[in-house]
Amino acid sequence: MRAAPAGCIVLALAGCDGAVCDNRIVDRLPSPDGRFEAVVFERDCGATTAFSTQLSIGSPGMTPRGAGNVFVASRGRPHAEWNGAEATARWLAPDRLEIIVDSEAQIFHEQQYLDGVAMVYRKAG
Repeated sequence: MRAAPAGCIVLALAGCDGAVCDNRIVDRLPSPDGRFEAVVFERDCGATTAFSTQLSIGSPGMTPRGAGNVFVASRGRPHAEWNGAEATARWLAPDRLEIIVDSEAQIFHEQQYLDGVAMVYRKAG
């Protein structure tokens, strides 16, 4: 049996259409003005990939489908409450979201700006 190429693993973490993945919401953060909601979730794409921590921004009450539209990370120190990389977020203003991620995490995607919201990334640990 052959091992999956590294590129396939990255695509599965990011949300390749062929991968069967489950998203488990771990935190919801409404923006100060109520226009948006940041959703932190754990993504599990099966035994051939590591759990990943992802973040999407969308309308309040949304459920992320597919990969995070803002942030995707894996490895590093696992969060105490889920298996993905340690990461948290907080709104600094209605149009500014801070994302704090474990300094040992492997980052696959860091969106800088989305729908009028600027992301600020900070490493911790």
